[in-house]
Amino acid sequence: MFQILKSHFFDPRTIRDEQLELTFIDLKNKIVVTDGRDNELSYKHLYSRIELVLSRILARHERYAVEVESGTDVSSIADLFVEGQGPIWKTPVHYPNRKLRRDSIKPELLFYLCFFAYLGGQVRQIGEVRDDPDYAVQLLDYLISEREFAPALFLKGFILKYGVKIYLPPKLVEAKMLLENAASHNVGGAIIELRQFGLHERRNNYARALARI
Repeated sequence: MFQILKSHFFDPRTIRDEQLELTFIDLKNKIVVTDGRDNELSYKHLYSRIELVLSRILARHERYAVEVESGTDVSSIADLFVEGQGPIWKTPVHYPNRKLRRDSIKPELLFYLCFFAYLGGQVRQIGEVRDDPDYAVQLLDYLISEREFAPALFLKGFILKYGVKIYLPPKLVEAKMLLENAASHNVGGAIIELRQFGLHERRNNYARALARI
């Protein structure tokens, strides 16, 4: 499922639930103003810590993925991914399938794919899946505009709340609009993500973010 990863130096499972948002914001404030070329080792450490905390936050919503897995045959899930080569020779990994015929796939399955396209993770009976966050956003836009699938409003709002990529600043105004829209359709995940949204609005320092290519 969504991997709650840890390193030898940092275990996100030790952070209390009520501290997750604040921890994330403080780390995000640092990385958006940090140039990895100045201190590559420190930058990688900061990047890893944010990824670890975000995996814990995303795990709040793993029930969406569990519901799909419990009601879908393995072959249908396998079609959502393509096998590729990992960084270590002969280590297979999977990537989100960018050549899907979207119109022929249930929106619930595309939504499931978006979860793993955002941060990666372990898919049941498939294995490791690498992230492709830009593709996740593309699929969510499709689900929102073409399929009118309300949960997609929540997940896109989630992604914009925390940042499409680890090093990019979130888009809080757009995120809040999406989450509020999803909440009006009784999407539970959106209601959860709105609870501490004000903390992000008050504590962020994203206006100082470096320009990224």
